Amino acid sequence: AGMQGQPINISWSAVDGADGYILERSADSGAWTQVYSGANTSYTDTTGSWSTVQYRVKAGLDGNYGDYKTSASITVIDASALSISGTDGSLGTLTADVDFSVASDTGNQITLSYTVNGVEWYSGQVSSGYSGTIPVMELPTGTGSIVISASVQTTSGAVSVTRSWTYTKTAATFPAAAAVTQLAKDSVNQLPLTISEAVRTNPFWGGSLDQALEMLAPLAMSGAKIETGSYVGTGTSGSANPNSLTFDFEPKFLLILPRQTSSGSYANYWAIAFPSQDRFANISVDGSMSMLPMDLVGNTVTWDAGGSGGDYQYRQLNASGVTYYYVAIG
Repeated sequence: AGMQGQPINISWSAVDGADGYILERSADSGAWTQVYSGANTSYTDTTGSWSTVQYRVKAGLDGNYGDYKTSASITVIDASALSISGTDGSLGTLTADVDFSVASDTGNQITLSYTVNGVEWYSGQVSSGYSGTIPVMELPTGTGSIVISASVQTTSGAVSVTRSWTYTKTAATFPAAAAVTQLAKDSVNQLPLTISEAVRTNPFWGGSLDQALEMLAPLAMSGAKIETGSYVGTGTSGSANPNSLTFDFEPKFLLILPRQTSSGSYANYWAIAFPSQDRFANISVDGSMSMLPMDLVGNTVTWDAGGSGGDYQYRQLNASGVTYYYVAIG
């Protein structure tokens, strides 16, 4: 089935010797209208406010065309069957989180997934009215893309919707000299003037460490730099298969977290490193702590779990297929 206002993909087999094709459309059993002429064997149409639509195509050589090949009639579902908030295009330069919602009047569960720069961030089943947020702090700097895809089963078949965005995110900059100032947003004070007061004000630091770093960023001194990124674990470990990260500066503090923290034994391992102290603290969420050897040469941090197989890939923060996100301060 197709859905009103959404793309519908039409393709046909190539004909030997043909140098062109003509594609026509009939909406609601009406007159045939040409929608494409050229050498391609596929075309993406946009579904209108129809109940049904049908297509036919013919092949030609030097302007002489053969008979039409006609498709079956395609049911067109009302747009309320499935929708994703917003419109395709550029979000501009991001300064806040990206919010979106998904809705359907079918009463069925919606299959939802979204990717950032081609990397899947989420995939699962949600209910109509679901609201999602993509934190701006977790997006890499520079230009990027966000693609949200949803599908739902209707009485006439499955329909799908895709929302595509591009964005730009600039790197955070910090003053070269220290200063005491009030942190405010929209003319509302967000933190007290001193760090000690801030710690007592909100013990959860906004609910996550990335929010804490974002709040502390305006207080950074001496031209501090922050670099963020991610890597995907390969499932290897040991001295023959070390992990390494290289930064544009010598890191003084490094945090590494797995993206999927809701399941799997890898969720028990996240790391805080202080490279200048020649140690790498690998801290388990159940309260235990172990130390991994770490080597800092120039701007590159290298580490391994000292063994292979079993649980070592998790201790090395290199579990197979797991996306790890990191932030370094120097």
